Amino acid sequence: MLYKITGTLIAKEGGRVAVEAGGVAFELNLPLDSYAKTPKVGETCSFFTHFILREDSAAIFGFNTLKEKSLFLLLISVSKVGPKLALAILGNIEYNDLLAAIGSKDAVRLSMVPGVGKKTAERIILEIADKLPSHLQLPKTPLDDVIDAIANLGYKQSDAQKAVEGLGNEDFESILRKALKRLNG
Repeated sequence: MLYKITGTLIAKEGGRVAVEAGGVAFELNLPLDSYAKTPKVGETCSFFTHFILREDSAAIFGFNTLKEKSLFLLLISVSKVGPKLALAILGNIEYNDLLAAIGSKDAVRLSMVPGVGKKTAERIILEIADKLPSHLQLPKTPLDDVIDAIANLGYKQSDAQKAVEGLGNEDFESILRKALKRLNG
């Protein structure tokens, strides 16, 4: 319906902006990082958009990139995750960190976002981890593979992540040996 809006920024306040395009002013709700990157009032801006019409309301959500919009759409596809919570998630976790948290099934990281409890974080991971389109996925590194291997040995995901911190990007076996030494030493 509304794919992208380009126009003059006429107002910005509290995570919302107003963009005048073709004589019509559109109010958009933005994630905090997109909001922080908006130009000054009076300058030209452009946002990819998603329009949501509900029985009692209508809202337009704006994003700086298509990737951010795609991730927002995946988040709102999760049961009990609405647009406001999806914006909060996108605004509180940097894009690549969010992908990494979902990909590594790090519910603890997701639950640090206000409004996201443990169950909601687990539901997000369960429902969208395998649905991330290839253009949204981060390439796996040897560190990611070691974390998965350690977790498969029965260690907690958070302990596995701490064990590989600062080990660099050596080969899988070297990182695994050092991480296991840290865990058992």
